[in-house]
Amino acid sequence: MRNIDVIGKIVNIQGTYDKEGNELTAPTYLPGLYVQTTEAITDWAEYLEDPQPTTFTRTYAGGVTPVRYVFADKAAFTTAQEALDVVAPQGWTPKAPVLPSISPVEFKLLFKATERVTIRSMRATNELLEDFMSIIEDPRLTLVNLNLKSVQEGIDYLVMLEILTPERAVAVKTGEFT
Repeated sequence: MRNIDVIGKIVNIQGTYDKEGNELTAPTYLPGLYVQTTEAITDWAEYLEDPQPTTFTRTYAGGVTPVRYVFADKAAFTTAQEALDVVAPQGWTPKAPVLPSISPVEFKLLFKATERVTIRSMRATNELLEDFMSIIEDPRLTLVNLNLKSVQEGIDYLVMLEILTPERAVAVKTGEFT
């Protein structure tokens, strides 16, 4: 069974940040949307990254060597993925999409500057917001898993506080840098 793993954007040059996590220099990204699979997909030959990398963003159990593809953008990937779709067997239920895990700094950079400033100003008087953000900023945390219900609920709470619009919440929940 084929596993399609959306990596998203790949950092080309790391950004720099001060000790409070404020961006000093923005990271730069390689062009395109990156996707890894557990096996080659013949219909995606035109998107195959050439040459294939020697190290991969994610690895798979059993010593499976990933195959990496580069799409111009999310729309190109969606079109290519839809072309692969076949009729599902009776009783089969598709899995929820797997969202990326990103660094805490990258997670904070999903928010616009005005949103980050609003979050910072509201933390002192909102215990739930303070709790959510203190977990994100815990130095022991290396990755924010966007699949976790608690992360999704934290983002929903920002909508309830009117820090994020529902549209912005979708972008943050899916790890889209805007």
